[in-house]
Amino acid sequence: MRARTDHYEHIAREAVSGLMRSTLDTGVPIGLGVITVRQVEHAEAQSKSGPGNKGAEAAAAAVRAALALKEME
Repeated sequence: MRARTDHYEHIAREAVSGLMRSTLDTGVPIGLGVITVRQVEHAEAQSKSGPGNKGAEAAAAAVRAALALKEME
């Protein structure tokens, strides 16, 4: 039976909100690699090596943002 409250949605929302606030306050891009899933298999699929690794995608996006900001200086 599924719980009435999806705690991972609340956690993800607050994590994103805090990171966004930190980015806006500091001007430093921050990557988010929090995986919110209902099943362990989904987390494993999104965190294994290779294409589709959400942590690697988040890191690459942060690097691209930092490079873009540097070019704008």
